[in-house]
Amino acid sequence: NYINAPVVSANATHTFKQLTVQNGGVLTIQANLSVSDVITITGNNSRIEQTAGTVSISSGNKAINITNGGTYNLSGGTLSNTSLLYISEATFNISGSATLNVGRSLSLYSNAANTAFN
Repeated sequence: NYINAPVVSANATHTFKQLTVQNGGVLTIQANLSVSDVITITGNNSRIEQTAGTVSISSGNKAINITNGGTYNLSGGTLSNTSLLYISEATFNISGSATLNVGRSLSLYSNAANTAFN
């Protein structure tokens, strides 16, 4: 377990360019957060726990990348992206009252099966 993991508990007043969670890091999101470029979760035990609020990528052909053992747990609020949600050798869980909006493509890849689902 990650000690003193950061929590976004109040609405962000500006847009982040990128958001990266890696090396076993944990970020809990309970309020609105905007990213203009890319959200990346990579590495075993690295995860975002979203329980409320809206997380959005606001421009162009940008992506949410969950790879190499990363996890996104969406149990409340909304995850909204105008373009691509890419999941490769990782976990994406949706439960409760959560909403997922993907504008262009949801891609699931498995290296073990050598397949892609779009």
